[in-house]
Amino acid sequence: MTLAKNKTQIEYLQNLLNSTMEMWAAMVGGIIAEVVEKYGDEGRKIIKKAVYEACKWETEKTVKELGITEKGTKALAKYGYPAKGSRVGDVGVYDLEHAKLDDKNFDLKVNYCPYAKTWKALGIVDRVPDLCDLLTEGDNGVSVVFAPKLRMTLTKCVTKGDPYCIYSWKEVKQSR
Repeated sequence: MTLAKNKTQIEYLQNLLNSTMEMWAAMVGGIIAEVVEKYGDEGRKIIKKAVYEACKWETEKTVKELGITEKGTKALAKYGYPAKGSRVGDVGVYDLEHAKLDDKNFDLKVNYCPYAKTWKALGIVDRVPDLCDLLTEGDNGVSVVFAPKLRMTLTKCVTKGDPYCIYSWKEVKQSR
C-alpha cells in the first residue's frame, strides 16, 4: 500500500470513528433524556443498572479474551483505564491521565470527552444535567471486575462546567 493510499485509509477510518461516536452520543443521550423525562428517578435507576451491567459484561469478556488475571486498583488503572492503548470499551477515545493511584484509591483525569460536545449541542445536558453521573455508573461495572471494593464517583465533570472530569475510585467496606 502506498503512503498516500495509507493516509487516505487512515483519514477515512478517523472520519468513520468520529461519525460513529457522534451518532452514539446522540442516540444514547436522546434515549436517556426520554427515559428520565418519562420515568424520573425510576428511569435513572434503570439506566444506571443497564449501563453498569453492559460495562461489566464488556470488561469481563475482554479480561477473559486477553487472559488478564491481575486484580486490584493498579490492575484497574493498567487494564481498565490505561492512558494509552486501552482494550476495554471506548476508553481509547478519551484523553486520560492517572492523577492519583495507590492500593485503595484511583483518580482518573479525563481531559477530553468526545461525547460532551454532542450532548451540549443537542440540549441533552440541559434536559438531563446528571447525564454523566448516570453513564459513569458503567465505570463501576468496569472496576468491580478488577477491584470489587472500589466505588467510583464523578467529582468533576465537563458537562457541569468543569474544565475536565475526575473519576475518583475509593475503597469501600462492602462490595456489590
